[in-house]
Amino acid sequence: MLTLLNQFSYVFLAAGLLLGLAAWLALTGFNRRKLSVFGVTIAALVVIWVWLRPGTGLTPNTAPADLVIRESRTPVLIEFYSEYCIGCLAAEAALDALEAELKGQISVVRLDMSSPPGRQLSAQLNAHFTPTFILFDAEGREIWRAVGELNAAAVRDAISGAHGES
Repeated sequence: MLTLLNQFSYVFLAAGLLLGLAAWLALTGFNRRKLSVFGVTIAALVVIWVWLRPGTGLTPNTAPADLVIRESRTPVLIEFYSEYCIGCLAAEAALDALEAELKGQISVVRLDMSSPPGRQLSAQLNAHFTPTFILFDAEGREIWRAVGELNAAAVRDAISGAHGES
């Protein structure tokens, strides 16, 4: 799911709002009422910042991906992503299309690297950058890996090569 307002975009939005409000105050003159509006605006922006900040309480309870890899009867493609990763947003449409195209032939697992399962599995698999894509065959062996962008043709080739070996 594409998130238009995340912690990264919020910084720019809030900074623009505060600069615009400060410019308006400078042009129209300061008074007690306008300064209190400015203070309330800053307080509201801080509350929204705390709400947007990722934390362990907001992490969805997902099944461990390593169990999915071991128990799957089909190849498993894992994407390690981050909410603040531009490349992850760019790869989202391609991954969605690939998942729809290969429905039933592949399982796709998306793990946020800031979540506990994402941190644990990324450390085990030596995946330190986002986006990282790792494809496992039906037996749980890694057969393909890419960092930075998803090459759907390479995934299809790796899957057909894994099926050809069986």
